[in-house]
Amino acid sequence: MPTLTADVVLDRLNSICAGSPYSYTRAIEPFSFDLQPAQNSDGLYRIEFSLDETQGYLGYQQCELWAFNIWLAQAHQRAPFTAQRELVTAISSLQSTLARAGVAQDWNLRDDDLDGEVRLADDPESVYVVGRLSGLIDFDRAL
Repeated sequence: MPTLTADVVLDRLNSICAGSPYSYTRAIEPFSFDLQPAQNSDGLYRIEFSLDETQGYLGYQQCELWAFNIWLAQAHQRAPFTAQRELVTAISSLQSTLARAGVAQDWNLRDDDLDGEVRLADDPESVYVVGRLSGLIDFDRAL
């Protein structure tokens, strides 16, 4: 198993979102869906990932706590409630997938810190619904 770093965890989050069964496409911009052309706004994802806290141990080890937001966008094609239902299902499934991936790769998804939402995009002219899953991931890392 490779040495666990934030890059390894972020790569795994990206591969989960882009892989089966989700098959989302990474957005052009990492911090919003604004630059995405309207015709390509279906099945997008973006991930915000930031270091929240570190705790040092003896012997050149530390625990890193990373906050994440996984944003999903799905075109609603004049049926926003259908798209909303599909995103709620995707976020619930994604939560389970992340928990299993953490066990396999030796990082912890902190279940008590998970949060999610699904809503229409901020722009009233938008053609997509957005969903968000946020939480904390921790892992031990050698210094």
